[in-house]
Amino acid sequence: WGCALPTGCRKTQAGPAVVVISGAHEKEARVRVEVVSRNEERARGLMYRKALATDTGMLFVYGVEDNHTFWMKNTLISLDLIFIGTNMKVVGVATNAQPLSVKRIDIQTPSQFILEVNAGFADRYGIRAGNQVVFENIKDW
Repeated sequence: WGCALPTGCRKTQAGPAVVVISGAHEKEARVRVEVVSRNEERARGLMYRKALATDTGMLFVYGVEDNHTFWMKNTLISLDLIFIGTNMKVVGVATNAQPLSVKRIDIQTPSQFILEVNAGFADRYGIRAGNQVVFENIKDW
């Protein structure tokens, strides 16, 4: 996982945790992230937050690759969810998740990491299944 993975990890001098995704628009999307890996952190996620700064997000880390399901209950901002497999590639994207919705968000494909960012992020960078992902300064958990 994270920088314990033999590929998909890049350590820099120092700095914030960052997820880097190669986009279809020949842009590299860089997202400063909060990393959540404990059950109680993942359960709360971005609930009750009124805003999320541009190019920031939350990275959900799971111990195993599985069909992870999300919802937007108590989440006040519209989000894109980027699902990442253990192979450090995007396996699916759910865009424009509606605030406060209890509708299940599930891409029907196993993933180990889910990146939540502001709605519109995935379209702006052309993020799709197959894009390569690299973690920077994300420690082992």
